Amino acid sequence: MTAPHWILVANQSEARLLEYRGPHEEMKLLREIPHPQGRLKEQDLVSDRPGKEQRGSMKATHTYDPPVSAEEHETEVFAKHLADFLEKERAQNDFDNLALVAAPRFLGILRKSFSKSLDQKVSRAIPKDLPSTWVNDHELKAELHKLLEAAK
Repeated sequence: MTAPHWILVANQSEARLLEYRGPHEEMKLLREIPHPQGRLKEQDLVSDRPGKEQRGSMKATHTYDPPVSAEEHETEVFAKHLADFLEKERAQNDFDNLALVAAPRFLGILRKSFSKSLDQKVSRAIPKDLPSTWVNDHELKAELHKLLEAAK
């Protein structure tokens, strides 16, 4: 028996992993992966104001701004978490290929987190934010069927 096709539907605050065996088969939800920190705003992720830096003998101070915002960092952490999970499953040959359906910005961050061998398993990458429109699993699966058929 061949390994199944997997579909990862994700954005920065949640992901669902589904098994897809074809257009006439029922999709199976394998795992839900919540990331509630992805919904938080910058001020909720940072505990206090940026630090101050004083240079030289002058009394001028400069605010230190980190190179990446806390929101961006949290998004990258979740993308890396998903990539690590998928890499482990790929190494065990748990899936044959992988379709990605993700919010456009998150899709780019996610793909950058993939190893070369995991990226080679990606059969389709569809830039669409479905998780925010989930009403129930049936509607999600129907929408995925349409997207996968249109992406061929």
